[in-house]
Amino acid sequence: MKKEKVLARYLEKGKNKERGITLVALVITIIILIILATVTINFAFGNNGLIQRAEDARDYYANDTSYTDESITNVESYLDEIINGVGSGSGGSGEDGIPEIPMSEAKGQDDGFTEKTIVVDNQNNKIVVPEGFKIADDSGDTVQ
Repeated sequence: MKKEKVLARYLEKGKNKERGITLVALVITIIILIILATVTINFAFGNNGLIQRAEDARDYYANDTSYTDESITNVESYLDEIINGVGSGSGGSGEDGIPEIPMSEAKGQDDGFTEKTIVVDNQNNKIVVPEGFKIADDSGDTVQ
């Protein structure tokens, strides 16, 4: 009987220790979870957190898109000016003081044009010839 009492006391003491360790483990776990939650919230919502970075990326994308659209519009306008807005008439000076000459005169230049020139073919089509370029002698008289 004495052995049973000693064993019962030992088991009672073991139960108390297990409860104490379990309570300490619970408190430590809660503290660790609070620390992790604080770090996670700071990482997501801090000054340089994920939310702020996503908003910055959205703004950069919007600015880049508008800049790209503006650049494309500028290039299109520039090309339209070169192709369509090059003055009128022949044998004189076109818009912006660019000289215009007939195709028959343009073929005779061996060294190329000394400045940007507009060449007018037989159908009154206008071709911009950059400085330093020339029209070959065996070229046709009209541009399709």
